[in-house]
Amino acid sequence: MFRQRLNDLREAISGARATCLAAGDGIVIDSVGGEGLDLEVLAAEMTSMAKGIGAEQRGLQIGEALRFEIVTDAYGVILTRVAESYYLLVVVEAGHPLGRARFEMRRAALDFQDDLV
Repeated sequence: MFRQRLNDLREAISGARATCLAAGDGIVIDSVGGEGLDLEVLAAEMTSMAKGIGAEQRGLQIGEALRFEIVTDAYGVILTRVAESYYLLVVVEAGHPLGRARFEMRRAALDFQDDLV
């Protein structure tokens, strides 16, 4: 069930190398693609950073972090919160627009929420 949704998400995003559903502790539940990428480590690092940012935001009283992204010379990596303890991660090759990826991730998050809440 998750794999098909992850595959659909990957196909909807131009330049997507990988899609992943991860638990709040960074453990990968399921993934599609990512050949040559260590999605286990990437998911763990990204969720850890998102939690740190979230803690700072709560301290500043500006709301919860719902999305976190990093852009490098090789990839754009976007982490979107699906539910309280679940995240979607997408890795997009450099040069591809990330706006479409963010949009598709918001749509996919709604589908995943039904099964994770």
